[in-house]
Amino acid sequence: MVLKAQDLKTIKSDVSVTLVRVEYNGVVLGDSSKTSVLPNGTANYNFTTSFECSPDGPNSLDNLAQKPVLLTVIEVLQREKRQKEKTVPLGQAVVDLLPLLQGQCSLKVSAPLYAVPTSPLESLHPGAKVCSLEVTVCTKEPLLSATQLANGNFLSVTLEAAYSVPEAFAPAGPLQNYMACLQVPAAGEKEFPLLFKNGTLKLAGEKEPLPRPKKWPLANIMAPGALNIPNSFIVGGPYEDEDGELNKREDREFRIQAESMKRIVWDMERRCYLDPAAIVILQKRIAECRYWPVEVCRMSVASPSKGKTSKADKGDEDKQIFFHGVAYVNMVPLLCPGVKQIRGAFRVFSYQDSEVFEKVSNALKIQSSDATVEAENVTHPSLDGQQYIEAGTFLVMEIKLDKALVPKRLREELTRRVKQMIPPRPPLPSRTAGAKKAVEDYHNRVTSIAVAILSEYHELFGKRLPDQGAIDHQTLEEQKRQLNFELNSSGKYFAFKEQLKYAVVKIVREKYLKTTAFETQEQFQAFLSELYVYLVDEMHIALNQLLSEEAASPAPPSRTTQEQLWLFAREAEVSKDYKLASLYHQQRVAQDQHNIQSWLDYGAFCLLLEETTKAQECFQQALSLDHHHVQSLLLCGIVAVMLQHYEEAEVFFEDACCLEPSNIIAWTLSGLFYELQNNIIQAEMTFREANKLLQAQLAKERSIPEAPSPVSRLSQPPCTIFMKAVEFLMKVNAIQFIHMALAHELLSLQGGPSCAYYLALAQTSLLREDFSKCEECLCEAVRIDCMNPNVWAQKGHLCYLRRDFGEAKECYERTISFVEDAVDMHFVCLHLGSIYLEEKEYGRAKQTYLLACKNSPSCLTWLGVGIACYRLEEMVEAEDALSEANALDNTNAEVWGYLALICLQGGRQLEAEQCYKYAIKVRVSTLLWGR
Repeated sequence: MVLKAQDLKTIKSDVSVTLVRVEYNGVVLGDSSKTSVLPNGTANYNFTTSFECSPDGPNSLDNLAQKPVLLTVIEVLQREKRQKEKTVPLGQAVVDLLPLLQGQCSLKVSAPLYAVPTSPLESLHPGAKVCSLEVTVCTKEPLLSATQLANGNFLSVTLEAAYSVPEAFAPAGPLQNYMACLQVPAAGEKEFPLLFKNGTLKLAGEKEPLPRPKKWPLANIMAPGALNIPNSFIVGGPYEDEDGELNKREDREFRIQAESMKRIVWDMERRCYLDPAAIVILQKRIAECRYWPVEVCRMSVASPSKGKTSKADKGDEDKQIFFHGVAYVNMVPLLCPGVKQIRGAFRVFSYQDSEVFEKVSNALKIQSSDATVEAENVTHPSLDGQQYIEAGTFLVMEIKLDKALVPKRLREELTRRVKQMIPPRPPLPSRTAGAKKAVEDYHNRVTSIAVAILSEYHELFGKRLPDQGAIDHQTLEEQKRQLNFELNSSGKYFAFKEQLKYAVVKIVREKYLKTTAFETQEQFQAFLSELYVYLVDEMHIALNQLLSEEAASPAPPSRTTQEQLWLFAREAEVSKDYKLASLYHQQRVAQDQHNIQSWLDYGAFCLLLEETTKAQECFQQALSLDHHHVQSLLLCGIVAVMLQHYEEAEVFFEDACCLEPSNIIAWTLSGLFYELQNNIIQAEMTFREANKLLQAQLAKERSIPEAPSPVSRLSQPPCTIFMKAVEFLMKVNAIQFIHMALAHELLSLQGGPSCAYYLALAQTSLLREDFSKCEECLCEAVRIDCMNPNVWAQKGHLCYLRRDFGEAKECYERTISFVEDAVDMHFVCLHLGSIYLEEKEYGRAKQTYLLACKNSPSCLTWLGVGIACYRLEEMVEAEDALSEANALDNTNAEVWGYLALICLQGGRQLEAEQCYKYAIKVRVSTLLWGR
């Protein structure tokens, strides 16, 4: 129903009588009665008309989706009697019927009235009111049922323009119709053609504005403004964010230039409804054939002439195709979860049946509304189509769905799934008086047992005096074996365990408030892990107190931070003292059980030892502290893959990408996972997303002005997504994923592998103690970039492990000589300092250790300084350095031993005896308690 027109007086002041004509799908539905225009410019029509809509009729659902109702307001000019009335079109309006296919049974719109050529409306000044028609459209019942709406979909294809077209395209000469066609699968074996006609050839000049409206695919609209689809616009965007081709940084200049040169513009949108059967066919077709052809051509438009009287003759001329080309659109992105749109540039090639058949399973031909081009007319390569390739022609188009073909899981669902997969953490310890008393009792019990064990040790081996010297490692190991045998054979070991049992039970009940059985075995194991870490930490506290009380001057307490404990653990890892490294990681976790990074580092250490299940527990503990922590999600995904829990892994990776869509590493690791699952489509899309993010990051960095001082090249991010992933994976010892990423890096590089590639491969080989492979990779890395300090550092580590100290020394010295520091400079200094000590170059050893102390002080670096100073007879400096070492870790027997030697040199016998006594007790404690 057309209710009324408003503000008609702004068109023409003397307009008095009008009528409205309603058309749909090229058929006039009727004219309203002639209506006088009121003084305020309103014309009340109250005109009602209708048309039938049926799936098999001319007004099908697809027509409703892409063809609007056309309304033309016509002025009726009064003439004298006996003269026929004259009518003049004033303007046209359109009503989009798509809402009726989206579940609405009625809609009321105020449709703008656009001028037709020669209408007075054309001269309307900018400040005038907009003329409009009030229209109501309704149906007796919904056009689609709730099931059809839920299971169906709407597809829209927008052909924007063809750029960089051949020089042969010229506005002079006979009229030409520039056309394009894309076939969409429909129910059964049918194909639904989306035809784009009447493209406009534009010469060089201003590029098309953005945003700009999309246009209806209709030819019977006289008013240019009415061709615009309401509330539907082409918005464009950065080339790097597009799908398709020509979206690289190097294509930017060509794209910008092409958009302002000769081009063919359609800006036309075609839409269609996809029922559930068509959706299944669409998904199957995309999976079977990822590239869909979009054919383009030029047809001559027949001009009226005296010699043309046959309609058949006219049709024959219409069928002549020139410049037959084809662009291939990769539709695979639409099979990825949540993807609803493809937009980008696609190169146009000369149409050849054989090539089209190779790309898609059958050759599709240009179809018009009244005729089909026969295959025999276009089986040979199009010679004029070759000009598309020479000119570099490309189409810009958009393919959009109302709903994604593959739904994407919501963030809330992913978070819920993650929470279900992570075992709940044990309750936090209480701070009651009972808990405090339980811990004190545990300390007392540990102390009494330690005193008893020391008594057994003294009975077996006697007490040693300072002047008797230190006990060598082999002797201590033999003493430990004898002591263990004595404790087990006499039953005292069992008695000590029984003494501890009650104290442990009290801690479980009073401190952890745990008095009931666990619901699952996973909860039980998680609780045991946390309890073990806590008990070991408290045991060491009790032992340190005992040893400090026995010494005349108590040992200084060790006040280590999280960062220092992590450094100590790394030092132990590099020296392959994994038992000590594990202890430091446990101490770090016990120091702050809410520190996510501590759990992640401990898990990475477990991966180094190939203890995957234990690593999983650590990563899950970290994730339980923060379910939105992306790094924890990624690491949980990695260990899930290693344990072959692939469904869990997919949830972890998907949640990470959902929580942090700009995380390049998350997308890259997801791609590696999907590739491992042979899900090539998902892998390609995630890699593509990661690449897009990396390019955007690099572009942003290039746009920032350089700092006055040169930036170290070692601080620059890796140049590919796979090397960024490798950088992350190396820190967590995920060897399996490292090799996958390096394999992709090898395939994606142009011009051969990079120095970073060989360096990463060398590091992984070193972790696996494949020395020959490591040496081979390092030789290649040196050949590519001999000025990279990381290469020489790694080569030094290799020689050091091979005990080729001469060559290791040369490599380390070369590493230190660079202006830029290597990434692991701490261990370069530690190893080089130890070589200097071995070769009695004490001055150089002192300076090297001091360099390490400046950047990352630890007990070992200060111990190195102390030993060097002691050998140089710089006793004051030596004692200062050893005191620093002792402050960082008072359980290092070697530090106490050198302090004893310094005290003896200074004549401080009593202090020497105390230091020596403490060194012996620390050493014994290490053997007995695994330290």
